[in-house]
Amino acid sequence: TAQVDLDQVKYISGDCKIHLGGKGAGRDRSVGIEAMVNSAQKVYDKCEQEFKDCDAVFVTATGGGGTGSGGLPIGLEILMNFHKYVGAIIIL
Repeated sequence: TAQVDLDQVKYISGDCKIHLGGKGAGRDRSVGIEAMVNSAQKVYDKCEQEFKDCDAVFVTATGGGGTGSGGLPIGLEILMNFHKYVGAIIIL
């Protein structure tokens, strides 16, 4: 949810990133959940476009609260709609 966090990711091009809006979740899972729910269609469309030819997709998220841990379950559900193999890597 924080643009400043997205800007720190250097090895993924800008067109592959999705800003969910806001200025960050501040370790508040409910903010992360709300951001993902409000952006679910945008996330689905981007995932479908980027991962259509992949055999498996692994999602990496932080588990300390906020956007990563709040949005992860919703993100996984979105991916499981069109991928057979979906995995999660949680970083604490």
